[in-house]
Amino acid sequence: MLPYKNQFLVFSAIIFNLFQICYPIFRFLDALLSVCVVFFRLFFLVLFYLVIFYTLLLSISEYVLFDQAYLIASAATVLLISLYAKSHFASWKTAAVFFTTLGLLYGFIFILIRLEDTALLVGSIGLFIVLALVMYASRRINWYGKGSEV
Repeated sequence: MLPYKNQFLVFSAIIFNLFQICYPIFRFLDALLSVCVVFFRLFFLVLFYLVIFYTLLLSISEYVLFDQAYLIASAATVLLISLYAKSHFASWKTAAVFFTTLGLLYGFIFILIRLEDTALLVGSIGLFIVLALVMYASRRINWYGKGSEV
């Protein structure tokens, strides 16, 4: 278990931050892949499962070590969301993108949890790199429609 006195507040803050992170990621992946519109039902089902991840992590970590519990909970989350994305988008390529993106996200969060003292520095550098990659990948997307002027 985490060594915090009030774990509910910690997990609530993490869930809120994941909500803020994941919605733009799903919208970006949708625009980048141009497969179809991300429906709000898909978004909310995925969001609820991300919330359940922390409940699953907390309950499993009562019986096994935190590292093992994190691996089990994150693997279950990434696999379920990727398979759900595959059924929604009907493409293994899209499912692989979701799998890779979520796997990297959960791996990065695990590293930040383990760093403790330098978590702010590494997290800031990591977010800077992610934002740079998103800006680079989206540089050719026409956000305003074909032939429209800004």
